[in-house]
Amino acid sequence: MEDKKYEILMDDWKNVDDKKVYRIRALKDIDSEKGIIAGALGGYIESEKNLSHLGKCWVADNAMVYGDASVSHDAVIRGDAQIYGEAVVCDSAEVIYNAVVCERAKVFGRSGVYGNAKVYGNASVSGDAKVYENARIYGDATVFKDASVCGRAEVYDQASVFDNSVVKYKARVHGSAMISGRSVVCGEADVEDALVINGRIYENARVDGASYIKDSDVRGHAVVSDSIITDGAVVGFFREIRAGYVSGKEQEQAKKYELTDEKKEVLLDMKEDVHITYRIRALKDIPAINVKAGDKGGFVESEGNLSHNGTGWVGSEACVCGKALVEQSAYVKDNAIVADEARIKGNAVVEGNALVAGKAVVDESALVKDYAVVSGKAVIKGMAVAGGQAVVMEKAQVFGTSVIGDNAIIAGRVSVINSSVVDRARVAGKQVIKNHVVDGNKMIGWSEKENRAKDDEEPKKFKLTDISKTVALDYGEEPHMVYRICALKDIPAMGIGEGELGGFVEKEANLSQKGDCWIGGDASVISDALVEGSAYVRENALVADSAVVKGQAKVEGFAMVFNEAQVDENAVVGGKAIIADTACVKGNTVVDGYAVVMGKAEVIGNSVIKDKAVVKDRGFVNGAVIEDDAVVAGHSAATEFETVSGNTMRGVYYQGMEKLNEDFDAVHKKQARRDARLKRVEHSKGTLKR
Repeated sequence: MEDKKYEILMDDWKNVDDKKVYRIRALKDIDSEKGIIAGALGGYIESEKNLSHLGKCWVADNAMVYGDASVSHDAVIRGDAQIYGEAVVCDSAEVIYNAVVCERAKVFGRSGVYGNAKVYGNASVSGDAKVYENARIYGDATVFKDASVCGRAEVYDQASVFDNSVVKYKARVHGSAMISGRSVVCGEADVEDALVINGRIYENARVDGASYIKDSDVRGHAVVSDSIITDGAVVGFFREIRAGYVSGKEQEQAKKYELTDEKKEVLLDMKEDVHITYRIRALKDIPAINVKAGDKGGFVESEGNLSHNGTGWVGSEACVCGKALVEQSAYVKDNAIVADEARIKGNAVVEGNALVAGKAVVDESALVKDYAVVSGKAVIKGMAVAGGQAVVMEKAQVFGTSVIGDNAIIAGRVSVINSSVVDRARVAGKQVIKNHVVDGNKMIGWSEKENRAKDDEEPKKFKLTDISKTVALDYGEEPHMVYRICALKDIPAMGIGEGELGGFVEKEANLSQKGDCWIGGDASVISDALVEGSAYVRENALVADSAVVKGQAKVEGFAMVFNEAQVDENAVVGGKAIIADTACVKGNTVVDGYAVVMGKAEVIGNSVIKDKAVVKDRGFVNGAVIEDDAVVAGHSAATEFETVSGNTMRGVYYQGMEKLNEDFDAVHKKQARRDARLKRVEHSKGTLKR
């Protein structure tokens, strides 16, 4: 028997399920690569039977193992995970974040259970399988090999998911079902007892009984019971198959249209060949769009352009050519053209003289009309509308209830969410336009060359004055000379009037001349930092280096944002908070007090980081509250409705306590330099010069 590798600290305990669990501490180096060295504090166990003294197994952070549960070999339990009942976690398995393994469940091999997932009953997870997010595995279910179960999916009874299969979203797999090969079960699909090999079961489909699905799709509200679906067959919408057999050949018998001899030539570009398209004729009624058997439709180059499944249709004089596809319940009509590898699906409509080309996608209930053009890899979905002579191109995305109209252009990697871009407005780059109206001749994110003509027409919104001061981040750094700005026109969104003085910039490039963004009070923006969009930096805040504040974000108080950090969307950074390195703070997040977000950390949603809390490394916070002296570090996460408080150090063991102390020293030095800067700010108020 090897010497003990840890000790139980009887004076550091918690109550859980009417049991006492005690903190452990390493007595020797266990896994130095993970920071589990002599003296390192671990999580909590009820007794030594919960954690083996052999191997590199460990319980870390605030994780708990109690009851008759056991952790052995090289398994790791961390975050706020709980293992209890008679559960077994062994080999190189890991259970982290808020995951739970209980009752008689077993997790082994190189498998992992993450997020808020739960494995219980007599269920097992093994091989390289992954169970995460809010998934549930229970009963006598097994998940093994390279399978994944995620979202809010459930696998239970005697069901098995294995090979490279994926079960996700709200899907349910139960009974004696077996999901194998590269199958996907998703949406709100329900599979009971059936065998699925390389199949796709999705949307609201149900497959049960002694069904056998191989290399085929079952989707929509279809019901398949005691049937065989094979050879590339597709069963969709409200179709019911009971005690039947459907193969790929059966699909030929279910064609909804045929090609006629009536031809039409389509030429999109003088450099490419003419596309010969053929008018289609319905072979059966399609009530959803008022088409009856024998009715003529629009034109397609081949049957590969319009799916025989669903109620999708090409009508009037519309043309679909190249490798383009119209499927599901989509409708292309009038004189519209869909070409190249574009896809029109869902309940989308393309009408008028619109053109959708390239690899563009129009999905859900989106509408493209008039003379609008959607090209490149652009995506329009939700209830979005593109009309007039608007152009949506490159990798732009338009979502929600957005309207792109008139002569507007959306390009680059722009995302437009529930917004209007109209008139002759242009938006490009990596902008996110959310709940906003961009109109007139506004140009956001357009290159200097493309903007030059417009800049000659539109007056600048601010100028630099002669009022100056010096700003330095560190005593050893060369001071930055900054100049107070003056508004050249009204900015109603910020309550700024023409002639009103603002904060300080080192150069004009620190504050965009476009949008409603502004710098107020005695705030300073220096180096290559940028404030853009509708962002507001005010009071005594400092933005430096290559940091970016954009969207409708606010940086105020004595907060500092520097290095390559980003503050975006509706985030607010105040107090004496620090955002540093490449950290990203966005959503409706609030960072206040003496809080620090650094490293590659990401804080999103409705999160609150306050007091002296620290989020660092690759820490991820989504909708949680981190307060007091709490730390979220390493690869750990805090999710919606969680509160991490006190002296909690989530994910810290991963780095090792020595590394943590170094990081804290760095944080304290940043805070000290910030406080010193504040004194210099106070001093500079009396030495401002004109």
